[in-house]
Amino acid sequence: MRIFLMLASLCLLQSCLLDYFFAPKIAIEALPFEPETVGLKNSYVNTCGKCHLLIDPQYYDAEHPIERFTLRYRENKIINQREASQIETYIRTLANRN
Repeated sequence: MRIFLMLASLCLLQSCLLDYFFAPKIAIEALPFEPETVGLKNSYVNTCGKCHLLIDPQYYDAEHPIERFTLRYRENKIINQREASQIETYIRTLANRN
């Protein structure tokens, strides 16, 4: 029974903590700077960075869509819709440049 509980806990962690743990981190200074995205970058830094290290925007792709993360934070009332939209736009803008 203990093994089952441990495996169940691991599955729950996999969708959030393990994703975060293995995701590459980035320093604020290393984030791309473009004059047209400075407001969006500030939103990403100030909203996400107030609670944890920033994840490198290159991490977010079809396998790790940013919307999966922002939805979880919105559902838990950690961020609002406006913040989620700004973060998603910033990440998508960077993804489209690569």
